[in-house]
Amino acid sequence: IKDRFIKNAKFPFEGRIPTELLSVIPEKSNLMISNSLPIRDTDFFAPTMEKELSIFTNRGASGIDGINSTALGIAKASKGNNYLMIGDLAFYHDLNGLHNAIKYNLPLTVILINNGGGGIFESLPISEYRDVFKENFATPLTVNFKKLVEAYGGIHHKIKNWKDLKEKVILSGKKKTLTVLEIQTDAKQSKLQRQNYWNAVSTRIVQFINEIKS
Repeated sequence: IKDRFIKNAKFPFEGRIPTELLSVIPEKSNLMISNSLPIRDTDFFAPTMEKELSIFTNRGASGIDGINSTALGIAKASKGNNYLMIGDLAFYHDLNGLHNAIKYNLPLTVILINNGGGGIFESLPISEYRDVFKENFATPLTVNFKKLVEAYGGIHHKIKNWKDLKEKVILSGKKKTLTVLEIQTDAKQSKLQRQNYWNAVSTRIVQFINEIKS
């Protein structure tokens, strides 16, 4: 069910991003995964594969603290390819950490999932109260990430489709510099697609139980 669901998920469903990324990053790469939805979508939807990768993530009192800096610290200590999958709020929260990419000439490919703020809050009951939800929970940003990335000496690309994502990820590994691949997503639509998946799985489990009983 999962394989079929991911294969048919149209761009830019957030749950498919980990699968597309993992399919093209080379062996022995380092992948830093940010908190909230990126780590959950990776856990829920990423496929089983035989590829030697080092996976990193942070935990703490505030889950989005220092994600960019952590990824760059990993890049400083590693000779392999380095990748970061992160949401827009966490990326913005540690924006000044990108200065280390210039200071130490660190190569890092960032897959920036821009879903207009804290997309994970769409899964909470508060999301039904749209009058207070947007300002107090989603907290969308009105910033130009392209200009911000370029201010730190990085390269920015706005991703158009799944093929474009994979091509840009492969290309970024050859440039050996800070590269940010921004994917504009819809948190509400992604939430509905996740729910469709859970419903399909639940239905199949019930069918399977009934088959055993019969």
